[in-house]
Amino acid sequence: MRIVQALHWLRDTMGQGDEDEILIRRLNAILHDQDDGRMLRADLSEGLPTLPSWMQSLLNPMLKEQVSS
Repeated sequence: MRIVQALHWLRDTMGQGDEDEILIRRLNAILHDQDDGRMLRADLSEGLPTLPSWMQSLLNPMLKEQVSS
């Protein structure tokens, strides 16, 4: 759950500029990584209901996206 920890720490800086787009692109790349992405998405999907609503809103679209072949 390092992703959840990182998002929690970054929350105070989110919404303050172009870094949000960079963060979202990087997080999306991590979640769709060929080696570890499936495991990370499964872990986050399982724990999604326990996360704060702002995190659910951020992660849910990324978790629903299909991995491009």
